[in-house]
Amino acid sequence: RPESPGPIRSRIARSSNPPSSPVLRTVLESPGMEAGRNRLLSWCEIDADALAQNLRAFRSLLPGGAELLFVVKANAYGHGLPLLSRLCPRLGVDWLGVHLLEEAIAVRESGWRGPVLLMGYVPRLRLAEAVAHDLDFTVYDLATLDELDRLGRVREERRPGSAVRCHLKLETGTHRQGIPEQELEAFLERFAAAPGLRL
Repeated sequence: RPESPGPIRSRIARSSNPPSSPVLRTVLESPGMEAGRNRLLSWCEIDADALAQNLRAFRSLLPGGAELLFVVKANAYGHGLPLLSRLCPRLGVDWLGVHLLEEAIAVRESGWRGPVLLMGYVPRLRLAEAVAHDLDFTVYDLATLDELDRLGRVREERRPGSAVRCHLKLETGTHRQGIPEQELEAFLERFAAAPGLRL
């Protein structure tokens, strides 16, 4: 069995009595934390063995051939996006999921080279930047689809087989994001006619 990375401690505060156990301690670079960090007296411990076991339990429920996406949006739900991203290759996850482009860039900068699903909206003026980080996009509006198709065609001309990868999101009742059911057929036709995109 592969060697366990052991428990990981993310120190999110400066304390006069920091923990002394032999663990990896990383100061999280969380937006908005800098001002209050000196006043906090707490930290978060992540047991990498327990996390790996939980992920194996989830994987055991998947049908054969299915892949496991580990969502690390919102600073890995407060547990430290850079830290969890660096730990993920040893946890056996296939994908990472984020909401913001900034999170996706942080995941790439942490060294993760696997697939990253960008689940949230990306302003059209930043789509080229996002494509350059080799992300998978959640698409549900035609303006984004058309711009990604344009960028994907350019990529395909330079490097065949590098069309922009997309996941289509349907509106299922939350009314936040998604293709309305009545527009789905036309959207699929438009997607099928976009050579710069791949589902």
